[in-house]
Parts: sequence; C-alpha cells; structure tokens
Amino acid sequence: MTTETPKRKTFTSPTVKDRYNKKVYDYLPIRVYKGQKDILKAHAAARGESLNGFVNRCIDEGLARDNAALPTATNWLEEMNGHLSQTDDEPLNFPPRSQETRHSDWLENEGAKWIT
Repeated sequence: MTTETPKRKTFTSPTVKDRYNKKVYDYLPIRVYKGQKDILKAHAAARGESLNGFVNRCIDEGLARDNAALPTATNWLEEMNGHLSQTDDEPLNFPPRSQETRHSDWLENEGAKWIT
C-alpha cells in the first residue's frame, strides 16, 4: 500500500498580486458622503453584484447613454453637409483648421482694424 503525500497549496505573494494589479487595472478612488457607501453596497448586493462591479456598470451605462445622446463632431458635420446639400448642388466640406491659422486670419482681416 502506497501513501501519497498531499500536495502543498501554492502561495502567491502580495508583491506578485500588486504587480499584476498595477499592470492590468487603473486605480480610481472615489469619495461619497458618509452613509452612502452602505446604501450603494446594499443596492449592489440586492442585484448580485459587488460594489466595484456596480460602479463599473454605472460608468459603462452612463457613457453609453451620454454617447448616444450627444452627436459627435463628425456626425454633426455630416448632418450639416446633408442639410446644406438639399439647397445647394454640392455639400460644403469644412477642412480642419488649426488655432494658429484662425488667429492669423483674424489678425489679417479684422484685427488690423483694432490694432491701428
């Protein structure tokens, strides 16, 4: 009869865990008013989530809602081009301009009136 020695449980050091967490996660501390943490924790637990999972879900849903509600600059430009093309033969294409270009154009056209 052979006796097997039980396998020893492996141990992961806190240093290794910290190194992994720094590589994979961003740390974002938040502050809430006294007593609100308990309310949020109970709300998350009632839905089978951890507090961290609940906060991440709220962030994801908030970003999705905000991004759907606000048009991007590209969408706005396409919409304006479409609107203008209904009255004109060709849609207007607005080239991107740098801040320096806009400032120098203003100086040449309008600024000269005020500087002299």
